[in-house]
Amino acid sequence: MYAGYPPYVQPSLKDWWFQKLVTGTYELFWTAHERQCKFSKDFKDLISRMLRFDDKRRLTAEQIMKHSWCAKKTLNQHELVQELTRRKPKVDTAKLEQKLNRKNNDSMDFTRGGAQGMALGPGSRPKLVDVDFKTLPKLERHEPDVKTYTVIHSRKSAPLTLQYTLSVLAHMGNVKITRVGYSIECTVHSTAGILVFTAEVVLRAHVPGGADAPKDAVDVEFRRLSGAFHDFRRIYRHCCRFFQCDESGNPVSTQRADGCSAYS
Repeated sequence: MYAGYPPYVQPSLKDWWFQKLVTGTYELFWTAHERQCKFSKDFKDLISRMLRFDDKRRLTAEQIMKHSWCAKKTLNQHELVQELTRRKPKVDTAKLEQKLNRKNNDSMDFTRGGAQGMALGPGSRPKLVDVDFKTLPKLERHEPDVKTYTVIHSRKSAPLTLQYTLSVLAHMGNVKITRVGYSIECTVHSTAGILVFTAEVVLRAHVPGGADAPKDAVDVEFRRLSGAFHDFRRIYRHCCRFFQCDESGNPVSTQRADGCSAYS
């Protein structure tokens, strides 16, 4: 109730959140939860004690009410009105900034996959997500400081490449996607833990082989920030398939075995 979402999805060891409670790895539990909401030290201590897997060590109702977080002074109605009035200008400013940023920044939460992990495979074609192309910034050509070997060489325009990348990632389920312009950050929860990676649409500097790239040729550069490398490679290969590329990200035949394009 405090955060706006439950502490875990289901009481099963396949559930990443519940498994952390069972094993007592509260630091990982809270690090993951605080991506969405910040909690005080007292509050985290209270909830950790309330959710202990061992019922003999779990807090009783009496102990909960005596905990420092519950024992703090509460505001009366007059004090509450004063405090909310004091905060209002700051909140209004933050809402305005959020509204302006939302024009070109997207944050999406896809949980179709539930706690069972990533839904990867040929399957059905992902439904294209909505992207406001008019608000996208001008794409700049750049040479990355660190070369990545997980790149998709797209045949499509930059806006369509962004839209298709978002659509494929969203179709996996159990994933949180944050976008700023052409840069995407993706957090995936699976039975192996949390995987965080980026996918950025960039103007291609060179074509495979060393020649200069066409002016509007674009790539999608995938970079793993944390989490299992094996899961990261699986997602990268999954995206390659839908862009009709081989496992090195290079375009292959535009037709599948059944004669249909992966995307038309």
